[in-house]
Amino acid sequence: MKLKYNFVIHSVGDSYVAVAVGSDASTFNGMIKLNTTGEVVFSMLKNGADRCDIVKAVAERYGESIETVEKDVSAYLERLKEAELITE
Repeated sequence: MKLKYNFVIHSVGDSYVAVAVGSDASTFNGMIKLNTTGEVVFSMLKNGADRCDIVKAVAERYGESIETVEKDVSAYLERLKEAELITE
């Protein structure tokens, strides 16, 4: 999976925002507010990580089981697909 647009991620206090840059800034107007987990997912998607790699990274980062994280990550990725922000 990969992000459809070229985003940069900035830290803003205890949150993050993803902003489209370059020619993508004219196509995708606005920004996306991310929590720390969203920042991990977006950063991995920028590098073309697959669902399995993202689930493992989130589980390791937060000390949770794969089963616990998988459902939440899958739901988040589905929302990103519906918003047409990622491609397979």
